[in-house]
This record gives sequence, C-alpha cells and structure tokens, in this order.
Amino acid sequence: MYLAQKYLQVDETPIKVQDRGHKNNMHKGYMWLYHAPVDRLVLFDYRKNRDRSGPSELLAKFRGVIQTDGYGVYHSLFDQHPHIMLSFCMAHARRKFVEAEKYDQEAAQYVVGQMRALYALESSMREACLSAEARAKLSNTGNFGQLVK
Repeated sequence: MYLAQKYLQVDETPIKVQDRGHKNNMHKGYMWLYHAPVDRLVLFDYRKNRDRSGPSELLAKFRGVIQTDGYGVYHSLFDQHPHIMLSFCMAHARRKFVEAEKYDQEAAQYVVGQMRALYALESSMREACLSAEARAKLSNTGNFGQLVK
C-alpha cells in the first residue's frame, strides 16, 4: 500500500532492544518509519542497524518523492535514482541556519525569517482545512494573499 503513494516521509530512530546475548541484556536497534501523510499511513520496520538494507529493500519499487532528514544512506541509495526525488526536512535544515548565525548573522537570520513565513503559510493552510490537492493547487498559483494575514 505504501508503494502506491507518491510522497513518503522516511526516518529512523534508535531504540533499546532486550537481547540476552548482549551486555546488560540490551542492544541498540533502529525503528525505521515510512509515513504517507496524505493517506495517513505508517509502516514501522525494525532493523538491527542503521545501514541501507532496510530502505533499499522496502523502497526498491517506490516511485515518487521521499522526504528525509538528509542522512547519507538516502543519498547513497536515491541521489541518482531515475524514479525517486529526494527532498529534505525543513526543521533539520533550519537548525543549520540557526547554527550559522554565529558566522553570518544577517544572512542566517534572513533564511530563518523566510522559513518562519513558510511555517506561517503552512499553519494557515491547516487552519483552513485545505486538502493536499487544494494546497498543491494554491502553491502552483502562488496566490497566498488570502491565507497569510
């Protein structure tokens, strides 16, 4: 079902797993999450490590947009993939610009301000209960005036 989606958000997070064969009866595993926000579908996939085997296997036949945090595994798998477009998480990108304020405060604050405007627009779209299709249509026209106050 998730392979029929056109847009997936993919992330992984470490979890402690009970394991009698390891020190303290625990090892660090990874829960990979595949989220299709348009249809509100979520697939959880447990793996013992953070290597490329999970997404390589589960996304082998996927066609569409994958949004990630920029972890290198996704680049190694999909940068040159003819049927997958990688996109990245704004929250992760924003952190880098906040860190960059130490080096070029004016430029970094400009970008963070633009991101703040984008977040406000997204919030307005949610408050207006716009469907994904309506959001895309509005985005294509660029006519956001009635949403942003």
